[in-house]
Amino acid sequence: MSDKNDTTVVHTGSSGGAGWFVAVVIVLLVAGGGLYMYQFGALSGGSKDVNVEIKLPTPPAATE
Repeated sequence: MSDKNDTTVVHTGSSGGAGWFVAVVIVLLVAGGGLYMYQFGALSGGSKDVNVEIKLPTPPAATE
């Protein structure tokens, strides 16, 4: 008779709640940061006065 060694692996399908806790904390931080930026006008765009002056080079004088 042969000896047969079977390995039994039991997986409950349940992991700890630490991953979900970290995910919730990150979502709350992002939402809080967005609210903070919105209240202080960082996301409103506002009106900005931008003046751009472009000086084109002049071509050299033609010689004959």
